[in-house]
Amino acid sequence: MNTRLTSGQLGKLTGVPPKTIRYYEEAGILPLPERSESRYRLYSETDVRRLELIRRARALDMTLPEARELVEWPAAISVMIFRGAFRQWSAASWRKWISGLQTWNP
Repeated sequence: MNTRLTSGQLGKLTGVPPKTIRYYEEAGILPLPERSESRYRLYSETDVRRLELIRRARALDMTLPEARELVEWPAAISVMIFRGAFRQWSAASWRKWISGLQTWNP
């Protein structure tokens, strides 16, 4: 996908309402998008994947701070950060998480 999506198009593609997308931007979970000349928000394929990961994390009952750590984790490239963020999860939470990842097709 080389084209940019508007917030409405991104919402339809991911199932996340544009209002929620804007909330995630304000909360710092999604980066601020580029803007068109007419000031429309424009999202990339990377933004789509990040939003899908956030949506999946929220569906698995992760809090917003946990979801933020998850989407920032690849950039940090630190197993210690990953372990620390999820050390308190129960076995049932891990099973649910793993099951969700097995059905996720990015």
